[in-house]
Amino acid sequence: MQVNIPRLKFGKRATLNLVTALCLFFVLAKFEVFSIWVAALLSIVFLLLGQMFYVVYRWKAYYRFLEKLGKPLAGDKFHEAEHLMSIVPFNGHLLSCSVRIAGSTLMFGKPKNYRMIELDEIVKIELESCAGHDVAKITLMQADNIEQSFYIPWSKVFEQSLVFETDT
Repeated sequence: MQVNIPRLKFGKRATLNLVTALCLFFVLAKFEVFSIWVAALLSIVFLLLGQMFYVVYRWKAYYRFLEKLGKPLAGDKFHEAEHLMSIVPFNGHLLSCSVRIAGSTLMFGKPKNYRMIELDEIVKIELESCAGHDVAKITLMQADNIEQSFYIPWSKVFEQSLVFETDT
């Protein structure tokens, strides 16, 4: 398995949230609602809970999106051979995704929600860069001539299996 996931940095938004929560609880501590140590502990706990719920919400949204694509695939069938894991953009966020090609089938997804589509269902493939790694924007033609696009990790190995066009 090849993994292409960059290190995540502590962003400005997370820093702002931390400082805001610390200030709020320290103000409450100043008015002797509770001690300064309890204030610090509560701010950290509330921030961690908020982050946890935010991440779970993102994953659930991505799982619902994946359920609209292709056919379901069992995890043990997906892991029969080597696959690539990297991050892909989804609704302005970066999420991990795994992908592999077996014969004429493209298999992709996250644990407990792997999907498969036939390569001939793909209308267009555009190569892009995401966090310093290559990703492919796959466009499928759905019913009623509606195009649906999603991203998968990309590797030079896949070039042998797919015919694609690169937009530069």
